[in-house]
Amino acid sequence: MDRNFDRITENALVEAASRRAEKEMAETQVDLNDFRGIVGYSDKEIEKDIKETERLDRIFDSKDRESPEHQEARNLGKVLEAIINEQVELGNWLGEGVITIKTSKFDDYTRGVDEVAEFLDEGEEVSHLALAIDATIGGDSVAKLRRIKEEIDGGKMGEIKYFHSERTGFRGNLMGVPRAVVTVDGGTIGELADLWMKGDQGFK
Repeated sequence: MDRNFDRITENALVEAASRRAEKEMAETQVDLNDFRGIVGYSDKEIEKDIKETERLDRIFDSKDRESPEHQEARNLGKVLEAIINEQVELGNWLGEGVITIKTSKFDDYTRGVDEVAEFLDEGEEVSHLALAIDATIGGDSVAKLRRIKEEIDGGKMGEIKYFHSERTGFRGNLMGVPRAVVTVDGGTIGELADLWMKGDQGFK
C-alpha cells in the first residue's frame, strides 16, 4: 500500500515537473519562423519542416496515449532536459561561461539533438557540443551511441539545421558539432525533480 502510494505520488510529481519543464523550455526553444528571410532558408522549406514537426508531434502524442510507459519516459526526459538547461548556466555544470541553447522541435526530432552547449574560451572563440538527453526508463542510449559512432565512421559530425546563438548573433545551419549522450535513470530524475520543484540543493 505504501509502495503504491509512493509510486502515485512520484508520478504526480513528475507530471507537474514535466508541465513546468515544457513551459520553461518553450520560452527559449528556437522557432523555425524566425529563419524566414535568412539566406539559405526558403519559406517553402520552412513550411515543409514545420509540417514534418507537426506530423511527428502527432505520432509522439499518439504513443503517449497508447502507452503510459512511453508518456512517463517522455515526461522524465523533459524534466531532465530542463534541469540540465538551467543548471549548466546557474550551477556551472559544464564550467563557467557555458550557456545552453534549446534546439527547435525539428532538430530535436530529426537530428536527435535536444540542447547545444556553447563554450566561450579565453580567446573569445566559440565552440559547441550537441547534447542528446536520455531518460533511460524508456530510451535506448546504446542505439543513440551507435548512431553517433556510425556517423563518425562515415566522416559526419552533428548538424543543427536551425541554430540561433543570442551571444554571437549567428543564425543558420550549424555543422561539424561533436555529439554527446547524457543518460540518467528514471529514479534519479525523480529525485532531481523533487529537489527542483522544491527549490532545494541549489535548484532555483
